[in-house]
Amino acid sequence: MTRSFATLMLAALLPACGGSGTIPGAPTAQNATGRRAPAVRSGNGQSVYWSLDGDSGVSQIQFADDPLRKNSRVTTIDSNSNNQLVFSSGMHFDAQGRLWIITFGPYGGDPASVYIFDVPLTKKSQPRYEFVLQGTASLNQLAFDASGDLWVTEDAEYGANAVVEYTGPFNRSGTLTPAVTLTDGIQGALGLAFDKTGNLYVSNLHADTNHSIAVFAAPASNRPPYFLNGLHQPGGLIFDAAGNLYGSDNFSSFSAIVRYNSNNLKAGARPDIVDRTSLTEIAERNFALTSSGDLYFTNCGVHPSVYRYATSRKPFTAKLAPSIDYTNNQIRAVGCVWGIAIE
Repeated sequence: MTRSFATLMLAALLPACGGSGTIPGAPTAQNATGRRAPAVRSGNGQSVYWSLDGDSGVSQIQFADDPLRKNSRVTTIDSNSNNQLVFSSGMHFDAQGRLWIITFGPYGGDPASVYIFDVPLTKKSQPRYEFVLQGTASLNQLAFDASGDLWVTEDAEYGANAVVEYTGPFNRSGTLTPAVTLTDGIQGALGLAFDKTGNLYVSNLHADTNHSIAVFAAPASNRPPYFLNGLHQPGGLIFDAAGNLYGSDNFSSFSAIVRYNSNNLKAGARPDIVDRTSLTEIAERNFALTSSGDLYFTNCGVHPSVYRYATSRKPFTAKLAPSIDYTNNQIRAVGCVWGIAIE
């Protein structure tokens, strides 16, 4: 069951949650000092983490070596009394290499929480910090601006229709109070990303194709944004190293990953590249890029999965097929892959 079909009164169930499973292979252990032990990896030295957005009875987080393959050894972390993860959604690594995960937390998602973990995760992992995000309910995604401040998008299905900023330092667990709340021009905030100059881009899941992505000029404040156009039910957003913006078209018969080129981000812009190759009924929710430039995205659609494009070796074009469409039993059981982050 995903959060769209669950009640918000989950906190009392957390202590009884199950343990962890591995498919197969174990995560890298920590040594006796608490320092991270060297990883033994078959790939390029990075790990890909994704969240499953499921309730307290199912798996929450999975991770594997990059590049992800059909036969990758995947570690699964279930909801349990140590991690207290329920309906895990947006994920991001901070500058210190710690993994931030949006979860329902002690208040059943109203207000929502974000937990910070050291990696690699194990079934015994506990959050280093736990933050209740005042003024929110059932959050979708998170991102950091150049100052290290936290920004989140709020699910219009349960809470306000908004993007909220929280300022650091984030070095002590507790309740955070919003510093900025953006509502002007927001119609179902889902994805968010900052460009190199600090402008904030927010995808409007419920807008028409003329208001697909709201753009707030730096420093982001609650004043009218301008819009990029041309998308149906857009999900996550990400900029590559060249300043190109990736998004998605999630209308069932027009599923696509798209790119707005770096010189085409003005008001009224439409995608320069629309790639529908080998995509059917996707619901893209989050992007991540490897250090080499491969593009990953999560799919919460009819056939939930993790996709990877080999964009480190091949240019992104309208005819580029994904190099991997990965799923497993846990993903199919939950029915959704939401957040993704690359260590």
